[in-house]
Amino acid sequence: MPSPQNQARRTSRPQRRAFRRSEWFAGPGGALEARQLLSGLSHPARVAEVRAAARAGADPGRTLDLPDALVYIPAGLEAGRAYPMVVAFTPDGKVKRTLNDWRGAADRFHWIVYASKGYSNATAGAADFDAYARSIWAMVEAAIARFPVDRTRLILAGFSGGGSFAEYVNSRAGGPAAAMVIDANGTYAYGDDPMVPFPASSAASSRRLAAFLYSPTDRRFGQATRMDQAFYHRKGWDTTLLSYKGGHVDAPPGRYLAAATWIASRPAWLA
Repeated sequence: MPSPQNQARRTSRPQRRAFRRSEWFAGPGGALEARQLLSGLSHPARVAEVRAAARAGADPGRTLDLPDALVYIPAGLEAGRAYPMVVAFTPDGKVKRTLNDWRGAADRFHWIVYASKGYSNATAGAADFDAYARSIWAMVEAAIARFPVDRTRLILAGFSGGGSFAEYVNSRAGGPAAAMVIDANGTYAYGDDPMVPFPASSAASSRRLAAFLYSPTDRRFGQATRMDQAFYHRKGWDTTLLSYKGGHVDAPPGRYLAAATWIASRPAWLA
């Protein structure tokens, strides 16, 4: 069976043309003000709830089940500040697992997590894949407008086909990612792809950080992931490679936390 990457390339081939950035970036509108969300987090009753949850060892953050995504808002966000956001894609629609993978990093670094419900490998064969991908990115843009997000610190992430889609969207949307976290995928393992051209610049081109997660026993994508990392490195990105056991399965949450810790410690991220 063709890989999700090849399916996406084949179905998007009729759309081989120059893409205008304006086609991809949806303008804000109809969004909940960030201060409304933050006022809910800082309300005395909410503060008491968070403290009680912390004493009980429970998760003090807030998970919002939206039509397009599960969104995790960590506790402790301050009004008037913008925060990084992880935009994570999954190959199989298991967004709760994806959210749990990132929850530790979100709590540690005050990162918002947007676990998209839009993409799965089952939809990679959409008749007009590019239009389909644009619609998913429009939902991401709406979330950026709705929540207190620092647009210069977007992290695009995904496991397997979800990682392929993260790289596809970053290409088509003009490079909005300040950082990439790719788990078990290798879109650029064999060099630049005419169907997914590597962004020459980005909205946060001064950062350009990429963490790659892979299992040495993953016969399908282990080597490809390492080759993908080498490609990013040749393109001038600051990269790291983190391994885990288990074959072609998503990395354990501790590996995502390690990737986030590496990103958060890099001088480019702190600048």
